[in-house]
Amino acid sequence: MLEQLYEDMRTRTYRVFPVDWSEVHMIVENLSQKYTKTHGNRMTDIFHVATAMYLGMSEFLTFDARQSVLAQSEGLQVPLPV
Repeated sequence: MLEQLYEDMRTRTYRVFPVDWSEVHMIVENLSQKYTKTHGNRMTDIFHVATAMYLGMSEFLTFDARQSVLAQSEGLQVPLPV
């Protein structure tokens, strides 16, 4: 598994991006206030969506229905059916 990960990193199939966690935390707080009561998202779901937003992603891949609704609520395209 590690060999495949290193190969994916070498070929840039998988990339690591630097993240300013204080910025991500601000997005997390905003999303949590907006959606936790109505959507019932878990903290890890909110962190994943917030990180995608911070990185400027337009698509979000997930198999989790609540995470999908959260991502779509913030304008991210979720191309996989949940």
